[in-house]
Amino acid sequence: MKTVNFLDLRFLWRSFSYIIAFAILVVTISCKKEIDNDDPSPFIPVPQGTTLTTLAIYSSAMDTIVHYSVYLPPGYDTSDIDYPVLYLLHGMGGNHRDWINNGMAGVMDVAIHSGYSRPLVVIMPQGFTSFYCNTNGFLYEDFFVQEFLPYMEANYRIKTTRNNTAIAGLSMGGYGCTYHAFKRHEKFGSCYAMSAALATVAQLPDIRDVVNAKTPEELQNMPAYTMEVGSQDWLVLNGNVAFHTYLTGKGIEHNYITRPGTHDWNFWMTCLPKAVDFFSNYFD
Repeated sequence: MKTVNFLDLRFLWRSFSYIIAFAILVVTISCKKEIDNDDPSPFIPVPQGTTLTTLAIYSSAMDTIVHYSVYLPPGYDTSDIDYPVLYLLHGMGGNHRDWINNGMAGVMDVAIHSGYSRPLVVIMPQGFTSFYCNTNGFLYEDFFVQEFLPYMEANYRIKTTRNNTAIAGLSMGGYGCTYHAFKRHEKFGSCYAMSAALATVAQLPDIRDVVNAKTPEELQNMPAYTMEVGSQDWLVLNGNVAFHTYLTGKGIEHNYITRPGTHDWNFWMTCLPKAVDFFSNYFD
């Protein structure tokens, strides 16, 4: 277990570097908009990935259409290689386009170009209000595990090994990624929970029960796990502190990051480059 705070100079430097990378992206985009076709001044664009936001599959488990978005890294269309994959989950009240609408693709382009991230495919499913599990007869977990993951693996050039399969999410999605990562440790090799809604709720599975059901051998093979939460995020802070304390008591190694911030996209978009850097340490 590793607790990170702002006295950790190395963490400060890493955080600063991510902010600088994101700032470069913003300035680059702004400058590009100001350059007309006759302007001879040099402009070197960052290679851009492809975003697809109008995709959908039918779920037999839920008897409904489920939309999803995909980010394909630069070079995907012209290569024949398989890529690591990140399943990136949205929060309550959002949808599968949220991450892209808030600038995810630009951050990924810069992270890949600058070497913070390995080239990877990012898949963002519609989560409705399910918390990404079976709740009140809504069989989202059955859909996600039995239908969605196999469909993605059959239709995109993604690696299917544990080390090359990551999952992350914010708020409701932070609960969802944590739940699936710990329940299916044989499937997901790494997980990054941002402002996760981890407070115990009666109609949701208790992730502690999932962990408590593991054998000692399984507990030695849990996914690499990071949880990050804002110190002013009164909506979910206490739940994160409690889960961090629980994991520490169980002897489960994890990273716990708290820093100034609230429950908003400014916080989550500065989590994202750190998350893909974290995942890249575990991808083959």
